[in-house]
Amino acid sequence: MTAGFGILIALVLVVVGVGLLRLNGLVELNRQIIEREWIKAEAANNLSSVAQANARRTIEVFFADDAALRAQKRNEILAARASFVQSFETLQKLVYRPEGKQMLAQAEAARQRYIGSQARFNELLDAGERAQAQEELQQRTLPELALLQAHVDDLSKLQKQLVDESGARAQAQAQQARLLLLGVGLAGVLLGL
Repeated sequence: MTAGFGILIALVLVVVGVGLLRLNGLVELNRQIIEREWIKAEAANNLSSVAQANARRTIEVFFADDAALRAQKRNEILAARASFVQSFETLQKLVYRPEGKQMLAQAEAARQRYIGSQARFNELLDAGERAQAQEELQQRTLPELALLQAHVDDLSKLQKQLVDESGARAQAQAQQARLLLLGVGLAGVLLGL
């Protein structure tokens, strides 16, 4: 009887130990989801939103009837760029997969080409060379911005996938912990009989 009681106490201690270990693993996994994966997903989504909004604003610059409206749209583009750069820097710090790093590099290269083309577009438009500005806009500025958009959309999809994978791992760990605790508890009950 004493041996059975000792075994039962040992099994209770195993249940508590396993429960704590599994709980700590879940806490760590959730921390990673919240502090890394989710932040990356938000930053990638912001890149996509800014690129899309700046495409619209760039077209609005071309069709602006007066210099004040054109200046307002350009200021909106510059303000959005600051948000883009902040999100981009966040991703540079947090992205760890090689394919994510490659997507970031491709997005940055496209962004630099877009910024150069946009500067040429603005110079032509300000100089009154509307036809050349339109050509620059259609042939270079918007295609580079579309390429940038495609790269950041791919990055956004990757980050969503990583959040989903982390969530699935958390669910799997929780299920494993439940089964293990149930098994150890059942073994304790059977030994107690």
